[in-house]
Amino acid sequence: DEDLAEAVRVASAVAGQAQACVLRLVAEAERRALAPSLGGTSTATWLAGACRLRPTETPALVRLARRLEAHPPTAAALAAGAVDLDQARVVVRAVDALPVAVRGDVRERAEVWLLERAAAHDATDLANLGRAVLEVVDPEEADRLLGRQLDRSDSRDRTGRHLHILPVPGDP
Repeated sequence: DEDLAEAVRVASAVAGQAQACVLRLVAEAERRALAPSLGGTSTATWLAGACRLRPTETPALVRLARRLEAHPPTAAALAAGAVDLDQARVVVRAVDALPVAVRGDVRERAEVWLLERAAAHDATDLANLGRAVLEVVDPEEADRLLGRQLDRSDSRDRTGRHLHILPVPGDP
């Protein structure tokens, strides 16, 4: 029984490695703009036909393939079989969703922190962790950003508020 369980884990890791390979090739096809010469209107439509995938899922694969180029730790984890495709997608989305003001080193720490958690969490749990990743990897920056958001919100709340006192009809 333990041998079977280990074989399933190994096969899952190999599947992740194969998916990483496909994504690297898709990113290269996208970079070269190969789809029109291969009969597709886009890389996503070409990929759907070439690999018999659902046309509804290929745009997300092409997006992930492009985004993984900007996320080497996640690409490496996928290639090593340490994360699956859904976990990789969640990590990339979480890091990309960080505010623009977040420094590059903080983004890298967030990505690594999420990848470390992927060993014990599925993609759904990882997405929940991703929503709070800034508070974990840089609580001071999270507080500063929250303070700015609250200041902007407070400023917006005050803008356009006026008190108008009108005479009451029939009052002398």
